Amino acid sequence: MIRQPLLRYGLPLLAAGMLVFAILSSTSLPHAETLPPAAEPARSPFSAAVSGLGVVEPNSELVAIGTHLPGIIAAMHVRAGQRVRAGEALFTIDDRDVRARLEAEQARLESARVLEADAARQYALFEAVSDRRAITQDELDRRRYAVETARKGVAEVEARLRVLRTEMERHTVRAPIAGAVLRLNARNGEFAPAGALAEPLLQLGNIEPLHVRVEIDETDLSRFDPAAVARASLRGNARSLVTLEYVRSEPLVRAKRTLTGDGNERVDTRVLQVIYAVRDAGFAVHVGQQVDVYVEAGRKGEPS
Repeated sequence: MIRQPLLRYGLPLLAAGMLVFAILSSTSLPHAETLPPAAEPARSPFSAAVSGLGVVEPNSELVAIGTHLPGIIAAMHVRAGQRVRAGEALFTIDDRDVRARLEAEQARLESARVLEADAARQYALFEAVSDRRAITQDELDRRRYAVETARKGVAEVEARLRVLRTEMERHTVRAPIAGAVLRLNARNGEFAPAGALAEPLLQLGNIEPLHVRVEIDETDLSRFDPAAVARASLRGNARSLVTLEYVRSEPLVRAKRTLTGDGNERVDTRVLQVIYAVRDAGFAVHVGQQVDVYVEAGRKGEPS
């Protein structure tokens, strides 16, 4: 008898109390203030535009520097960010072995030249004999052949010296173009392997002017006009706009591979890569940085 009033009145009162507590708790929470975004989103400066993602790169593209011969790096002559001229030394592989062989061949060359001089002197003495009956023709021929053999010996050593000098020059890697050192992955004392590497020892590029490689979706190609005005804005700073100068379009439409960064990614989207130049020196941008590019939409493909 006592449990029935408790169940009849107690449970509804408990439920009502929990409901009141929930309402009071929810209304007592602080109001979340709506804040503006930290960075203003990019907006097209044109009423109709073809947009694409652009990546800043050197006008020479990135040049991956390798070495002709593997070995320990004896001297690194440049640092990241340094400007270099074409032909300037970048780094040197340990060349003590080839230097020792070069010294040995130099000594052999001096000996060969002494033998050549002695053979030439002996032949001159025999040639100067006025009475041909004093020496035989066979002896005279042997002296002449000895001179020729000595000369060939000198030429052979000189050829080996040229080979060693060329090998020694190959131990010093030089800049193939004028530009800036954009990345340095090697230090003194490290082993430098020859051949293609996943991470190049050094990356070089000409950054005056910078280029922007833009990917235009194939569905927008009918509206893309190379002669149209193109502008780029920095990601995170939409107000920083710069006018781009058209350079060229890559002739091959290829699969887009910049969605995840995976080099083996295969997707259905295909893009045309268009190259623009940044002529404005005040546009603060770095190689490898992404920018939003907008090209004023043309009317290519529309019926007249």
